[in-house]
Amino acid sequence: MAEVRYRLSWQLALAIVIVVTVAIIPVIVYFLDFKSLFLLIISAFIGWSVLILIALMGAFLLGLAVGHRAASKTDFSPFEIEMLKMKEEVKSLKELLHRHNIHHHEESAPPAAPEEATAPKDAEKPALVEEEPEPTSPMEGAPEMKPIGKVRCSQCKTVIPLYSTKRPLEIKCTNCGKVGVLR
Repeated sequence: MAEVRYRLSWQLALAIVIVVTVAIIPVIVYFLDFKSLFLLIISAFIGWSVLILIALMGAFLLGLAVGHRAASKTDFSPFEIEMLKMKEEVKSLKELLHRHNIHHHEESAPPAAPEEATAPKDAEKPALVEEEPEPTSPMEGAPEMKPIGKVRCSQCKTVIPLYSTKRPLEIKCTNCGKVGVLR
């Protein structure tokens, strides 16, 4: 059997507890009557219960404080990270809904005249314009929508706003009337 050695401080503490316990038992039994003994036991039980309750509440609050301190060293708490992810999801859903509304609007538009619908296969592709001022007249039927892109007419260099991501897209210049297809 392995021998367990305790430090001197533990041995001293254990000896004090044993001596005090052995010394108190005769005092309780011989110098107190049973009614006083019963009241002493009940009051000790209540006192220890209250003390344990206060200790547990203190440990709980200390745990909360330590946990909060540990979590606050990061940039965001897990709750805040989830809220940021949710915000990005809502933003992407709004964008998807906006694109759906644009496609729905294009499908419900009246068909173009037959002479405008056919574009030559060798028509020049309009060049994409990255930073141009907003056109003064937005596309008919969609004055409240913001364009998602812009192209420049290959003939008269007018900026034409795009309201769809659908390809191939037939585009007619609002200035000169030239028809082109954006692939």
